Amino acid sequence: MWIFNTVKFKILEKFILWLWYGKYSQEGSHIKYKYWNMSLTIPKHKEISRWTLNNIFKIISLHIWMDKNQIENNFISYYNKF
Repeated sequence: MWIFNTVKFKILEKFILWLWYGKYSQEGSHIKYKYWNMSLTIPKHKEISRWTLNNIFKIISLHIWMDKNQIENNFISYYNKF
């Protein structure tokens, strides 16, 4: 069950960097992160909608071979630190 409607970009970016993604390029309002040889593109908006966040977590789950629900739970525990 998802409890957020929107999430601030800065918190999402910190979580992505915590997962060992590296920032490698930016084109306009989209930032690209790299994990080994796989890339992830995220829009740099003030707030990210839950639908976009859901798609980002799906992509991350494919990259790091983790279940999407585990990634969501990790994000929620990481988010509670702030």
